[in-house]
Amino acid sequence: MSLLAKGWNEAQILENYPELEPDDLRAVFACAQTCLADEAEAALRKLG
Repeated sequence: MSLLAKGWNEAQILENYPELEPDDLRAVFACAQTCLADEAEAALRKLG
């Protein structure tokens, strides 16, 4: 995620880290989405 925040795109990441595959990046995005959704749900419960 930090490389994307620095402006790298998926192709650059995969080129520089040949051990990674596109599915690996999708897994990172899915994990981040789940974490953010969980945080949002927890924040709403506190307001609730």
